[in-house]
Amino acid sequence: WTLTQGRARMVTRWAAQQGAEGRRLEVLTIGVQDGIIEGAMLEACPRLHLTVCDVAPQANRGIEELRQRFPGRVETHVVKLNHCDWFPPTPELFDAILLFEVLEHLPNPGHALRQIYDHLRPNVQFFLSTPIASRWVEPYLADLKDPRPWWHVHAQNPTSLWNLVWSRGFTGTLCAVEKEDLFLGTFTTAPKAAEQARRD
Repeated sequence: WTLTQGRARMVTRWAAQQGAEGRRLEVLTIGVQDGIIEGAMLEACPRLHLTVCDVAPQANRGIEELRQRFPGRVETHVVKLNHCDWFPPTPELFDAILLFEVLEHLPNPGHALRQIYDHLRPNVQFFLSTPIASRWVEPYLADLKDPRPWWHVHAQNPTSLWNLVWSRGFTGTLCAVEKEDLFLGTFTTAPKAAEQARRD
């Protein structure tokens, strides 16, 4: 399967399971590519409301198609990627957050993950994918004479990524998708007592 298919399968299975309980779900996705994954999730759970944070949602065809296909269920916000200013002004907690191929662009990924943790309800899902360091990211950076903020500024190896996620309060699974040179992970928010111990 392709990475897009794998991610779509992962999030739609979760959405269908949660939707079977009949409650409304609030999901945040940070950055959208073609909207395939988000569309599959919205189809799987009719009571799911999606908040999209993107640097230019008005110019993203995938986001516009989602708004047309699912009227009233997709809310968009313009964000500044490097500032990690991703969240709506209301102090809402989410049932899931999607962060696919965004972490590597951020100057402070640890701060980003802390923000994500703080905006999730207890015992809910965080879905992540990010490139594997040393496969193509590091050689690519070495060839750049004029790197800019939207390039990949942080690539992760298995140990660094797991430590980063764990230290911010998440538990879960992480696998390497060799064909795509990417990590793919699904995590849950750790119990508060365990998370507080990590902070201490």
